[in-house]
Amino acid sequence: MDFKEAVEFIYSFRDWERGAKYRFDLSKLNEFLKKIGSPHSQIKRPVLVAGTKGKGSTARILSSIFGLAGKTGAFTSPHLINIRERIKINDESIPETKFIEILEEIKPLMNDKLSTFEILASIAFVYFARENTDSAIFEVGLGGRLDATNVLNPEISVITPISFDHTDILGNTLDSIAREKCGIIREGGKVVSAPQPPEALEVIKEVCKSKGAKLWIIGEDMFCEDLKCDLKGATFKIDGEEYSLPLIGRHQVINALTAIYTAQVYGIPRPLIKKGVSEVSFHGRLEIIDKNPWVVFDGAHNTASAWVLRRSIVELFDFRHLILIFGVLKDKDKEGLIKILGPITNYAFITPLQSPRSADSNELLEIFKRVGVKAKIVKNPITALTEAREKAGPRDLILASGSLYLMGELLSSLE
Repeated sequence: MDFKEAVEFIYSFRDWERGAKYRFDLSKLNEFLKKIGSPHSQIKRPVLVAGTKGKGSTARILSSIFGLAGKTGAFTSPHLINIRERIKINDESIPETKFIEILEEIKPLMNDKLSTFEILASIAFVYFARENTDSAIFEVGLGGRLDATNVLNPEISVITPISFDHTDILGNTLDSIAREKCGIIREGGKVVSAPQPPEALEVIKEVCKSKGAKLWIIGEDMFCEDLKCDLKGATFKIDGEEYSLPLIGRHQVINALTAIYTAQVYGIPRPLIKKGVSEVSFHGRLEIIDKNPWVVFDGAHNTASAWVLRRSIVELFDFRHLILIFGVLKDKDKEGLIKILGPITNYAFITPLQSPRSADSNELLEIFKRVGVKAKIVKNPITALTEAREKAGPRDLILASGSLYLMGELLSSLE
């Protein structure tokens, strides 16, 4: 098969990212992994990253740091442009030939109960094991306890800020969501947590105590000083040492501190940690695409992230009018997102996404009307960006947000 056929084959399986019903069971994956030689058990010193906000950024910063210390695998989701972005070694996507080779090898042993995400995780397991990586960073896809990545035995379990998302699957309280995330904690393991809401932190501490796991918490066990944020990123000090982070927004400092402490616990030397932090890059997260007018892409897709985005836009950018390009999945808190971004928005372009889970544009239009924001439905993200540029003056700001899928479609068009 060629690469296109390989991708189509993988997407023919149950794909919860595209709206398939989530399966609360890892038994089929475990059966399959055993048939293909348990590659997940051959991966050296894996790190698992779970959470609601910032897990992608934290995993990205960790990969940048760990890549300087040795051969480092990274499994993340979703991808923005090419599915191979999900599986990398030292920031290089898995080659098409390797992707096809591994898929063709494991294909005869697959069962129809596997999901798309589980197949991709399995390809990553095989790839990292065969390439003999020194370490590997795995971003949890959904929750933690029943995620495909949780078949690993992590060297460290990392939990980024927990808030409300996927409540239909993980529960509608912070307690229930936190318990699902804490499924990645092991008996006698090591755990690094970002600052958390009190309810979530209580659960994390309780689970760590019951499992005899050692817990480090940002804000209790690590602090930063002299924090400065601007459109170039942030600088801050830890124990008198200055760090430079090229990612924009105060929230990224929390993700950086979580990654830095994880790397310290892992045993990576401080000079490599500092260098890794200073060299990180990440598309679709408060990414400045253009100036005069400003064009900014950010994949905020839950209310907690939308609040952070709104604060960052107001704090860091000087603009006259904000034109919003908005695309979102139907299972997200659509009204919550619009109510948060609405007060800083002067006009909105609503666009459907190339996903079966895309929200109904007419429903979004009604929400914008209720919050008092003029809006227009356009046929796709590219049209939205074109019309937004035509409407914007040189002192205005165009913000595209609502979904990482929107970021992928826009970035793909710009490439």
